[in-house]
Amino acid sequence: TEFEALNYIASHGDLITAFGTNSSAAEDHYNDFGEAEGRALDTFDEWGYLASNSNLLTTIGADTTAAVQHYITSGFTSGLTTNSFNAAGYLTSNADLSNAFGNDQDLATRHYVRHGFNEGRTIVA
Repeated sequence: TEFEALNYIASHGDLITAFGTNSSAAEDHYNDFGEAEGRALDTFDEWGYLASNSNLLTTIGADTTAAVQHYITSGFTSGLTTNSFNAAGYLTSNADLSNAFGNDQDLATRHYVRHGFNEGRTIVA
């Protein structure tokens, strides 16, 4: 899918530089070279990217496709972080979420992006 091709691009800095958001070129690259090179199809964490950059939550919200496109078009070159959200701290700070999600940091990150940011939930460092 286009989303998967964009994630493939976002997962590799050299492909961001070479292809931008051209998902057809990314698909061709994977089929012609990437698979044989052992490149991962998707190591980009769009939820972590959004949670790590709260200013994006104001403009993009929980739109993960827009998040991947943003990273490719400007976030990568701007040096925006993709993994600074403290999901463990978020769970520790919100007992109701810890009770609901246990230690699942992926669910906690998704909750923050979808709900917690707008609810003004706190995060301990």
